[in-house]
Amino acid sequence: MTEVVPSSALSEVSLRLLCHDDIDTVKHLCGDWFPIEYPDSWYRDITSNKKFFSLAATYRGAIVGMIVAEIKSRSKIHKEVPFYLRV
Repeated sequence: MTEVVPSSALSEVSLRLLCHDDIDTVKHLCGDWFPIEYPDSWYRDITSNKKFFSLAATYRGAIVGMIVAEIKSRSKIHKEVPFYLRV
């Protein structure tokens, strides 16, 4: 389970890019946080492939949150994606 960060400690939260060494931790956290299972290749990709922008929020050295964005060319974005997400 992820450590709860008290609101008084938000200044201690740091952001950093995910790296290969984070794979086991991220697998465990995704298993706790999400109702789906990702393939091992996804974890490798989000920590090493430049088409992904993956940030970890850390508190006292532990990952307490993360965000992953896939970078795609406009021609590969589905029409259903709102225009404001198309950079």
